Amino acid sequence: MTLRGLNRWYDGLPPGSRFQVVLWPLVLISAINMALTVAWHFPFGLLTVLGIVFIAVVRVPEVIRRRKNPPPPPADGATSLIEADWINDLNRRYEAIPETWRFWVPLLILLAAGAVNMLLTIHLHFPFGLLALLVLLGLVAIRAPYVAGWIGPAQRVLADRPEAPP
Repeated sequence: MTLRGLNRWYDGLPPGSRFQVVLWPLVLISAINMALTVAWHFPFGLLTVLGIVFIAVVRVPEVIRRRKNPPPPPADGATSLIEADWINDLNRRYEAIPETWRFWVPLLILLAAGAVNMLLTIHLHFPFGLLALLVLLGLVAIRAPYVAGWIGPAQRVLADRPEAPP
């Protein structure tokens, strides 16, 4: 199968399942990588990074090509590149938090993940920092596409914010 064939297959999927097609193979590869790391000291995160690189090699040329020649808008008027309602819901809840408290949400999540990771490391010899890194990756994966406007109403949210004075 060629890169264009993979992209055509991916583009032919229902919009609601595209995110899942990327996410779950990476989760499986990461779990295999973690098991190999624990059992045989396989390099930490290598398979995950290779999986991400593979997806980037397949999708980035297609995205660049589409930026040069954008396709016509969908008939239903949707403008989102990724359809993931649960990510939109999480981001809307985060946006609803008062500005002064937003800083503390990721910090508290990472502190809790680090504490759990430390307990697992001490008692079960779980790889040091693995859970904290996976939680950090999850936070970035949930927030970055929303802020970039790839999913949900990020354009509207950014447009509603007042401009900074010159």
